[in-house]
Amino acid sequence: ARHVSSRQKLVCAAQLPRDLAIEHAQFVGDDTILVRWRPDGHESLYCARWLRDAGLHSPAAVTTGADGRVDASAAPEVPRLSYDASEQTVRRLIRALGQTGAAVLSGVPLTEDSVSEVARRLGPVQSQIYGDVFDVVATPTPTNIAYSLHSLPPHMDLCYYESPPGLQLLHCLSFGEQTRGGESLLIDGFGAAAALRASAPAAFDVLSRVPATFVKDHSHRDVPVLLSYQRP
Repeated sequence: ARHVSSRQKLVCAAQLPRDLAIEHAQFVGDDTILVRWRPDGHESLYCARWLRDAGLHSPAAVTTGADGRVDASAAPEVPRLSYDASEQTVRRLIRALGQTGAAVLSGVPLTEDSVSEVARRLGPVQSQIYGDVFDVVATPTPTNIAYSLHSLPPHMDLCYYESPPGLQLLHCLSFGEQTRGGESLLIDGFGAAAALRASAPAAFDVLSRVPATFVKDHSHRDVPVLLSYQRP
């Protein structure tokens, strides 16, 4: 139920009947499924591949081990692409990011402005307190744990923003022969939330309703910053 030219939705979820159910479903093409809904007989067409991908994030698709932890082997492989300046590669990169949330792009030129060039091919660059581009280099007195020799636990960056950037690009310019570590750990936040919802619904309910407070206090830098934001 979308507007013909703008393709914007004409119905919101709150308007759907409470007794909505599938009356009939069948393939009408190699990758297209027709679904007829009851009680009103409305018909929808879905891409079967899109339905399969969306199903990866449903609670039923999350598997847990004996200790209750999410089975990491069920996670999709992070797509790996080779860099070039073609529109085809940009489209493949955007598709990979949309499907898995992360991608590895190898062969990007080893220049400081390359990461900005790749970013601008994906969308507008969002400025933040560290500048459009910043160097992650270990320093004796770091203003951020990322600038230290400590490993970073799972986290989300810039939660103290009302609107954090949607994508973050990391470009490795140098990795010395004597350097150890540097591996990246990625967690499927939606998968973790679905597992928590299935195993501890009361805890999930609290986390989804009660705001947490996120703060960035950089009062001692050359340009002082104090940011705070609350969200569940």
